[in-house]
Amino acid sequence: SEWKRWGPDGMAVLQNPRRTNQLQFERMALTRRLRLGMFANFIAGARGAGVLSGGEDARTTAGVYPQMIEAGAFNDTVSMSAFKAAFEYGAFNTNYKGTRKMVVARTAVLNLFQETYKHFLTRYTNDQMGIKLDITSVTIGGIEYVLVPSDMFGAGQVFGPEWRNRMLVLAMDDIDLVKLKGRYFMSTTQTKTLEDGDGSLKDYKYDAVFAKFGVKHAFAENSFALTINDMVN
Repeated sequence: SEWKRWGPDGMAVLQNPRRTNQLQFERMALTRRLRLGMFANFIAGARGAGVLSGGEDARTTAGVYPQMIEAGAFNDTVSMSAFKAAFEYGAFNTNYKGTRKMVVARTAVLNLFQETYKHFLTRYTNDQMGIKLDITSVTIGGIEYVLVPSDMFGAGQVFGPEWRNRMLVLAMDDIDLVKLKGRYFMSTTQTKTLEDGDGSLKDYKYDAVFAKFGVKHAFAENSFALTINDMVN
C-alpha cells in the first residue's frame, strides 16, 4: 500500500485548480509507486507472515524467482564469454511446453543477445552509415524468447545489487496472479477525519492505494535464470 496525508490548509491549496494541479500529480505518484512495489514483489517477493504497525495480520507472497529456486529450476552464474552456452543449455533443458518465453533483464544485460547472435555476424558496406543491431527476440529449439527490458533490476534500493546483472527467462503461461474472492487487485480510498479546521493532529485527509495479490508459479522449472558475473556497466 501507499498513502499520503493532507492537512486542511495544504488540501485547500492543492484543490484550487487555478493555482496548481499538484494534487493530481501526487495521486498519480501514489499509484506509480504502488505499481513499482507490485512489480518487485511479483519478481522477487518473499513468502512470509507478520503483524503490521496497526495490529493487522499480513501475509506476503513469494515472487516468481523464489518459487523457481524452490522448484529447482536451472539457475547459474556465468561469465559473458560463457553466456551463449549457458543460455542455450537452459533453453534446451526447459523446453517442456509452450512456444514463447519472456527474457527479463536490464537493457545492458539484454545487449548480450545483440553481441552474441547479431553483432559479429553483421556485414556492412563502406557507405553504410546506419546500422541496426537491436534484437527483439530469438528462436531456439522451436521456442521464441522475447526480450523484455527491465532497468528496474538496476535499482539497488528496490531489488538489491545482486539483481543488476540477473536475467530471468519466464514461461508466462505458467504464472498466474491470484486474489481473494470478492476483492480487487488494486483499490483506492480517501479517508476523512475530523475536518473541523481546528488544526489538531486528527484534522486531516489521506489518499491511499492498496494492492492484494498472490503469485502462483505452477510449473516453475519450465523457467530459468542466469546471472552474469563480469559485467561492468
